[in-house]
Amino acid sequence: MNRKCLNKNCNNFLSANERSDKKFCSNKCRLEFHGMGVNNFRNLNPNSKINTRQIGFISEMKVAIDLSFKGYEVFNSLYNASCDIIIMRDGKTQRVEVKTGFIKCGKLRTGGIKPDAHDILAIYDVANDKIIYSPDLSSE
Repeated sequence: MNRKCLNKNCNNFLSANERSDKKFCSNKCRLEFHGMGVNNFRNLNPNSKINTRQIGFISEMKVAIDLSFKGYEVFNSLYNASCDIIIMRDGKTQRVEVKTGFIKCGKLRTGGIKPDAHDILAIYDVANDKIIYSPDLSSE
């Protein structure tokens, strides 16, 4: 028996030989279902003409400014580095990965996160103009 893709905007069926726990016919459907992907910023800001690369750059700059105000020395990558920002304070160096996030169904959603690619994860919530750090840096 074929199962239907969980994305309500899709009419495709999963074939009988797909994994039993598979829920979507494609990665595109999964991202659309979870409210992730390239159009979130445009949905929140329909008059915006900026592209996804600019959205990521804005998120990185917001985080860099915030970390500067927290007393860190901030070093931005110029191009395609293994992390987005390097920060230093009191002789300690840390890697920061920046993601743009959106709240959907009460949960903060982001794109893929590589677990070993950072010491600090910074998620910039576009809709609320807020940065969430993991581990938390709010006490600093």
